[in-house]
Amino acid sequence: MAEETGDPRSAGQRLRRHREAAGLTQQELADGSGLSVRAVNNLERGQTRRPHPRSIRQLIRALGLPETAAHELLAQYRAGQVRTPPPSRRPDQRVPRQLPPAIASFAGRTAELRQLDRWLEQASRSGSTGTVMISVIGGMAGVGKSTLALCWAHRVAHQFPDGQLYVNLRGYDPGGHPARTTDVVRGFLDALGVAPEGTPAALDAQVAMYRSLLADRRMLIVADNARDAAQVRPLLPAAPHSMVLVTSRGLLDDLVATDGADVLPLGLLSDSEAAELLSARLGTDAIAAEPAAAAQLITLCGRLPLALAIAAARAAVSGWPVSAITAEIAAAGPRLGALSSLDVGDAGAGVRAVFSWSYRQLSGAAARMFWLLAVHPGPEIAVRAAASLAGLPAPEALGLLRQMADVGLIAEVAPGRYALHDLVRAYAGQRAELDSTAGERLAAAQRMTGYYTRAAQTAARMLDPDQPAPVPDPRLPDVAAEQFAGVDQAMAWFAAEYQVLLTLAAQPAAAGDDEPAWQLARPLTSYFYRFSRWESLLASEQIALAYTTVDQANLARVHLAETEDLPARRGDRSGEAQAHLARSVLLWKEGDVAAAGSTGLRALELAEADGNLVLMSKASNNLGHFHAVQGDPARALPFCQRAVDLAGEAGDPAAEAYACHTLGYAYSRMGEQYLAGISYRRASSLFKQTSHRYLSAMSLDSLGDSYHRAGNASEAVGTWRQALDILDDLAHPDASEVRRKIHDSGPAHSGSM
Repeated sequence: MAEETGDPRSAGQRLRRHREAAGLTQQELADGSGLSVRAVNNLERGQTRRPHPRSIRQLIRALGLPETAAHELLAQYRAGQVRTPPPSRRPDQRVPRQLPPAIASFAGRTAELRQLDRWLEQASRSGSTGTVMISVIGGMAGVGKSTLALCWAHRVAHQFPDGQLYVNLRGYDPGGHPARTTDVVRGFLDALGVAPEGTPAALDAQVAMYRSLLADRRMLIVADNARDAAQVRPLLPAAPHSMVLVTSRGLLDDLVATDGADVLPLGLLSDSEAAELLSARLGTDAIAAEPAAAAQLITLCGRLPLALAIAAARAAVSGWPVSAITAEIAAAGPRLGALSSLDVGDAGAGVRAVFSWSYRQLSGAAARMFWLLAVHPGPEIAVRAAASLAGLPAPEALGLLRQMADVGLIAEVAPGRYALHDLVRAYAGQRAELDSTAGERLAAAQRMTGYYTRAAQTAARMLDPDQPAPVPDPRLPDVAAEQFAGVDQAMAWFAAEYQVLLTLAAQPAAAGDDEPAWQLARPLTSYFYRFSRWESLLASEQIALAYTTVDQANLARVHLAETEDLPARRGDRSGEAQAHLARSVLLWKEGDVAAAGSTGLRALELAEADGNLVLMSKASNNLGHFHAVQGDPARALPFCQRAVDLAGEAGDPAAEAYACHTLGYAYSRMGEQYLAGISYRRASSLFKQTSHRYLSAMSLDSLGDSYHRAGNASEAVGTWRQALDILDDLAHPDASEVRRKIHDSGPAHSGSM
């Protein structure tokens, strides 16, 4: 049948038959779905080759069909795209290049590289079948899966002109904290140029947007260190132009059975490949001069690439001959003792010997720093964090980190940021148990938490003046201080460290220790809220406002009770005011208008008692909004005007922007469209100034509405177009509603869309 083909025209025919079966005209379907008649017409004629998933779902709901019909129709539209080459990239389309550097001295694995080449060639020849190429490199820890994947990815990167995405999924992280899917997808959307304001809150919608963006691109996605198929599946594109390369200690049978993945099992190196690796790192002359010692070193390392790399790193830095390195490692074996539990498969004894030997090459201070790193949740640590962990000045800590890098126990993965292989991290944990006391580890953990708390508070205050000023803990004099030159630096720090902050906040909270959890989690709200990261807000302990944002009212109710009690016990009136603000929003969403108002008034009283101008502005703004929405804009007006004045006095443009928008809404409800326009225009300008592009567009949209109500159609359409430009640039689904307004304004004003 025609509709089973991948032609978008047949998908359009299928949509038309659904509409006709429902007895609807195109105009009636457009009215019911919120789309324009032209959008419906273009879809039915197959002129829209890449419809937005939300548009299809709106049509399906208007037709009274099940959700599965939307998935089928979207798949049919997308399938039509594979019959033609991907369109050329737009000049402004972002091209991410996220691959970490490849190892310069890569050696061996010739057969495996050829197999990956063959799979890529086969996929290129059969691209019209619509099958996404998925390759899984599986094998034990330390066998070189990531090294092989990155080496090959760099070799073929030119075949993926639209870019390369990379993520470490941390599936086997010793701390038990694999990467969260929503963070991974959100990171990919950021890399693809989607602004924070344009990213949907729900994971399903994020995945749909990610796949839509990849539908006409040829990209390479490297998913490193996956735990299972569930971690990988949301990252799979829906169109065949891209390729996904996965590494995992498991073979991910689910991806093979369900998604057609090819599997490349990776074993230990052969003797000749191991010798090639040593030659690449130490030089052929060094290996040729002592072939017996090199062969013994290969045996001691169990032919495991990680162990060979660590041994070679030490040899290269020390300048020792291979025979000296071999003798040292051989002597380390009998002294392993309790370390025999380290699980490294068939190569276990040799690998433990290499780790033990490398550890003993460190100075006493560097050895202490090494086992201290087991206290840190990972996956990466910056120099100042390491300095605080050890209670040392940053320059001294940097020197110790470089010592560890010299013997191969740690790698500098970005300037000033270091990471341990998970096998090495497990070894560090064993050394910590053997070489330190529980008191030493506890003191290190307290210094580390103190560093992150103080740095997070400093960064949050750059983003939101309402956040409390950091107060150094006199019990922790050795904690390094972070300074940020501006908002961009603060945002960059949060982007690098927020996963560590969430992990550390969850640990004391789980143990019933509220104070560190609150102090770590509260600064994160400024970062997550600014970038609309609602899922991450949910993960932040004791931050109930996140739950109200994504409508998880039951969870919010429990946490709000805790967040009101905690600051009250601490005598923190601003914190208590924030908790009451959150509760008032939740009560409003639940329809308890009276309770929302009284709770909002209590928030205002607490903010006034503390003299917190920004919180006073926010509380006044909320109360004004409540009254205006209830149909009493005259009562709302003084609250709104006070919110504007307080925010201006506090010098907080973001709070002033929100207040101006609410003031505009109150004026509009009163019929004062001219005054509403002044407030909306000011709100849009302030939102733009504070990098809230989506909210700037929403104020422009409301400004257009005010023009429209005043009978000024041309100004309304011009303003809506400004809003639409922003929303289209953000790829935001709200663009369809603004586009509908422009269309409905009539051909004299709407122009060609």
